[in-house]
Amino acid sequence: MTLCAFSPADSIFNQDENVSIALKMDKETLSEYSEAILEVFSEPRFMLFLRNTTRVQLIERDNCRTIKKNIDKRAQTVSLVNSFNEDHQSEDFSIHSSGILAVNDEAFSRAGVQIKRKEKTNNRGEHENYFVKLDQDGNELTEVAGIPDRIASATQTKHRIRCQTRRRGTRHSHRRGIVTVCLSSDE
Repeated sequence: MTLCAFSPADSIFNQDENVSIALKMDKETLSEYSEAILEVFSEPRFMLFLRNTTRVQLIERDNCRTIKKNIDKRAQTVSLVNSFNEDHQSEDFSIHSSGILAVNDEAFSRAGVQIKRKEKTNNRGEHENYFVKLDQDGNELTEVAGIPDRIASATQTKHRIRCQTRRRGTRHSHRRGIVTVCLSSDE
């Protein structure tokens, strides 16, 4: 995926890229988006949450920042390599999985999670799943905001923990204990 901030005359779209995103907006909004995107790129760990993405680039005029994710399924490791932070060009993570976990009202109840899956019909006539919060007596309260149908419809998931094992750079190397938790749905 390539994220670009440029004017149409400076287009760098490439047919070899799976996804390219161009943002056209006023200068103030562009500045705000640029700061937010740079903040995300400053911590390459966001790539751990993008399951089917192995490389992202941020191209801004003549400056290109790249983050590459190398996955070794046999060794159960992920390495994130970036082109812009000379102090920490590579971070290594080990992957630990729980196996398949059920996602349903019974599993929520056993785990002490006070939510329940419900179904509604949207304005296009399609059925959508969502979660509602429950009180101590099991009475429905409010909808849990921000969970898309795709997540709420999952019947099972895997719990994966990625622990940072090594952070390498051109100037120094050291160990850190960063843990990242990812949940993946039925896909």
